[in-house]
Amino acid sequence: MTIMQNTPQFQQFYSRGVLFCGNPLLLVIWSAISVAVLITDVLTGPEVRFPVVFALPVVLSAWFNGFIPGLLFAFVLPLARVVLFYFVWNVPWQQYELLINDLIQLATLTLLAYLAAFAAEQQRQVRVLRGLLPICSFCKKIRTATGDWKQLETYIREHSEAEFSHGMCEQCAEHEYGFRAKK
Repeated sequence: MTIMQNTPQFQQFYSRGVLFCGNPLLLVIWSAISVAVLITDVLTGPEVRFPVVFALPVVLSAWFNGFIPGLLFAFVLPLARVVLFYFVWNVPWQQYELLINDLIQLATLTLLAYLAAFAAEQQRQVRVLRGLLPICSFCKKIRTATGDWKQLETYIREHSEAEFSHGMCEQCAEHEYGFRAKK
């Protein structure tokens, strides 16, 4: 196991990516887009390639449904293109050229699925405090939307992913305990 795999962010992403399927209706939509991409591919023939449109269902499924559905589309689309090359079209290229191109496309789409799923998970985890917070100038409590006053630490902990640990600055140590704290 590498150092990156030991981080909590990777473990959380990996466990969610394997289990996360999202809305099944979205998978149907991404499948319909994939079929449209393949139909367009058949109609344009083997000479015209639009590899960017193959990325569309892969990225969308990875973003909204997780890494595994994105990986599924990353494998199925190049495989379908291989089937088209071998059974539908009579192409002048060598088989090893087709295989190399499809392996490159598979690697690229797999990387795109991973990056899209990872970016989506990072986006889901971000919680940001925005706007003006009404804060008491004396006790530093924050007024909530219901009009209650909460401790600053409690409010921030409830509205973000931040955690607090307590320490003491030099000025407070001297004021409260009468000694000068070491830096």
